[in-house]
Amino acid sequence: VGDVVAFLASERASLITGACIAADGAQGRSLV
Repeated sequence: VGDVVAFLASERASLITGACIAADGAQGRSLV
């Protein structure tokens, strides 16, 4: 989760708007 927060606080994320970002540690992949 910390990596997602750090990215969203960085300058590189300035163009991201209205995105849903799953910060679940890849747990969602195990459901497929």
